[in-house]
Amino acid sequence: MVSAKISLIAPYEELENLAREVVKEFTEPIDVRLGLLSAGVTAAERAIESGAQVIISRGGTAEEIRKAIPDIPVVDIRVTGFDLARAMVEARSIGGRLGVVEYPGIMEGVKVFKEMFGLEMMEAVIYSPKDIEASVSWLIRNGVRVIVGETVPVRIAEKYGARGVLIRSGREALKEAIEEAWRVWQVRLRDEIKMQQLRTILDHSKDGIIVVDEHNLVTFFNSAAEELTGLKSRGVIGKDAETAVPEVFKGINSNEPRSRSVVETAGRHIYVSRVPIAVGERSGGAIVIMQDVKRIQKVERTIRRQLADRGLSAKYQLSHVVGRSPKIKDAVTIAERFAATDYTVLIVGETGTGKELFAQGIHNKSARANEPFVAVNCAALPENLLESELFGYKEGAFTGARKEGKTGLFELAHGGTLFLDEISAMPMGLQARLLRVLQEKQIMRLGDDRLIPVNVRIIAASNKDLNALVKQGQFRDDLYYRLSVLTLHLPPLRERKEDIPELWAHFAERCSRELGIGPSPLTSGMEMLLFSYDWPGNVRELLNVVRRYMVITASGLSGAEEWLASALGIKEYEPEVEREQGLVKSMERRAILSVLKEVGGDKKLAAKRLGISQTTLWRRLKELENRTEISG
Repeated sequence: MVSAKISLIAPYEELENLAREVVKEFTEPIDVRLGLLSAGVTAAERAIESGAQVIISRGGTAEEIRKAIPDIPVVDIRVTGFDLARAMVEARSIGGRLGVVEYPGIMEGVKVFKEMFGLEMMEAVIYSPKDIEASVSWLIRNGVRVIVGETVPVRIAEKYGARGVLIRSGREALKEAIEEAWRVWQVRLRDEIKMQQLRTILDHSKDGIIVVDEHNLVTFFNSAAEELTGLKSRGVIGKDAETAVPEVFKGINSNEPRSRSVVETAGRHIYVSRVPIAVGERSGGAIVIMQDVKRIQKVERTIRRQLADRGLSAKYQLSHVVGRSPKIKDAVTIAERFAATDYTVLIVGETGTGKELFAQGIHNKSARANEPFVAVNCAALPENLLESELFGYKEGAFTGARKEGKTGLFELAHGGTLFLDEISAMPMGLQARLLRVLQEKQIMRLGDDRLIPVNVRIIAASNKDLNALVKQGQFRDDLYYRLSVLTLHLPPLRERKEDIPELWAHFAERCSRELGIGPSPLTSGMEMLLFSYDWPGNVRELLNVVRRYMVITASGLSGAEEWLASALGIKEYEPEVEREQGLVKSMERRAILSVLKEVGGDKKLAAKRLGISQTTLWRRLKELENRTEISG
């Protein structure tokens, strides 16, 4: 059975019977009950327990229900002009002086009716059932013989010997009340849906949300607030906020329109903000929003990563380092140990030795791997531009500054790693600012006076000897000592030439994929050339040579060794064919001399042993004489 959303409480039996007839004209079920005053309140409470959400009643009974159950809307069965007219005609037909006992709402209609028809009658306005008997008694003492009004005044009038005329509600009044009740229910339903949507949103918010009323009593306490404070909503709802949640509410100033503070509760640092609720000029309480400081920092880092379009991720791992030589393997092992700490790292190595690859590898091996990796080349920017890149600037900080200001690289790297390449090129003035950031872990944007805390690991790199620069007065000694807590030296390629074949194969395979061509393996002659070269540009130079070689060989180059020798600037080079011919002649010379020695210089016997004619032997010996100092 579908529960009725509307219940009609009739104060008298005649109205109950009429209501049962009228509700049949409506498609939705409507509950009808009998109850006068307090009995009507009881009937309404039972109807609400059964699912009623709107109550219909009239007169004093409606007022009593409204007072007793303030959270449920009560629709009055309005007394129409026809209802009053019927009652007045009936009262005048009885004869005698008329009196009306009614609540203010109905009495207004009575006064209009009285003036319209020039009726003589006395009026007694009642505000509660307690006023009824005194009002009826007063009218009777003043000569009133017929009392017009609700059920109770009529009964009391008859008790005092007067006549009573009931103002009856007609069919139209009942229909109007029911239609109004349906409108009220629909509005209430929409409000409940909106409220439930809001509650669902608030309850599933990751922010803790507490709502207090104008008396500072807690009316809402979501699950996130429970998790942040360690308290349960059932122990907080309805209680004074400062008593129930003292750590949160004593940390904010309720006198300020919008108060913000960081408080500690349940072992966490919580950012708390209070937003007042205003209904017109009246206070409707406030909403208090709580956020875990760690989560705020994480969200900030995410936003910073999304807003920036450069240098915010490290793609290389230490496992990407190519080579098996002892020196490069030692460098990788040391880098892995450094990654396990959070100390500043200084990477020292010649140009092209892979300093940024190692920096990214250390970052990706560290506890900051899921945070930003931001790289900047200190030698690539002039001092003023490098400063604004590192620290950012406030709106209008200088001519040409962005209107909205700019976030610096330190802020973008918050929580992660900032890689300062070619740190030796950083101007002395900026070195002082960098030192302060390392000491205080705070930065200040250009043109601003606000300090911004940053949590950044610094990895610096240099292709110059910073210690020597310190002695020359070109680098701050205090900054050098800060940066060189952990120092990683990368070997140049000339000190690990045994890795060249593996590096060549690695780069050649990469270029093959990029160019869509087959691999081009090294020849023995090419290896000899690569080993004979000192590689001042190190691995980067080797990569560039491989790229040029792959592009040229893809177009059908012949004489690869000659090209490689030319590319490396090697002038005294003997092609492989010539080397092979020279090797054959050298072997031939040794064979002829050996046989001649064995036969005591007998050329005829030597020719026979060598399997050649004497003429051929004489010609070969002549050639050898021209090349070396030998005699027959």
